[in-house]
Amino acid sequence: MRSLFLSVAATLALGATASAQLDKLLAPVGVVAAAASTSLDGKTGTDSPPAKEALHILTPEEALTTIKKQLQERYSLEGELKLEVASRWARILVPHEYELTIVDYPGAGLSSAFVVRCKLTAKDQALGDFPVALRAQLWREVWVAGGRLDRGQVLDRSLISAQKVDVLRERETLLSSDVDPTIYDLAQSVAPGRPLTRRDVSERPVIHKGEVVEVVARQGTFAIRMKALALEDGVSRALIKMRNIESRKDFTAQVINESQVEVQF
Repeated sequence: MRSLFLSVAATLALGATASAQLDKLLAPVGVVAAAASTSLDGKTGTDSPPAKEALHILTPEEALTTIKKQLQERYSLEGELKLEVASRWARILVPHEYELTIVDYPGAGLSSAFVVRCKLTAKDQALGDFPVALRAQLWREVWVAGGRLDRGQVLDRSLISAQKVDVLRERETLLSSDVDPTIYDLAQSVAPGRPLTRRDVSERPVIHKGEVVEVVARQGTFAIRMKALALEDGVSRALIKMRNIESRKDFTAQVINESQVEVQF
């Protein structure tokens, strides 16, 4: 089978004056002419040409549906992804049944503008590949400051609101509205109306340096409980240094809650 596909670069190079020849170049053998057939007596003829295969123009909307799905699966995207073609779309003819696959993804991940390279195949035969320049938006619900927030301030829901934001326009990782904001304090000041980033907040310690808490030492189903002194602040699930009150030996334990840490043997 001849190629059903003409790359974007070649299509643009042909120009408007070559449009009459373009269909002929893109059409498969058997569509533009009947192939010779061989009879039982060895003579050739064109009495029974092969069936013509129906083709249609691959539209940007059709291609973007497939590209979008593959990008979502590749990057495990959360939120609403919107795509649009950022350059002229070439006239590409494809059969009724075909596959479009992204073969080159953006090396740095998704951004507001990037290029992917796609490959077309039909009946296990390669038809060609072409680049697609894209503009993208990824709308996700995040926490946004309702007013000015100052460093050291305790964060609560009355100070912020959940709003949809195009996260691809932000350089920093934003604080998703799925996250409980009450476990954070402000690490730096935030202007009114600005989305909160991970750098803007610090998780509030549930255990503080100098507190005496319960230690649960586990080995399988066996557990020992004792008291120990916290030598540093600790957020939930963090590992912190502790000191046995009786032996004065230091050890590391994982924070479970505001009154308990755990050690695994």
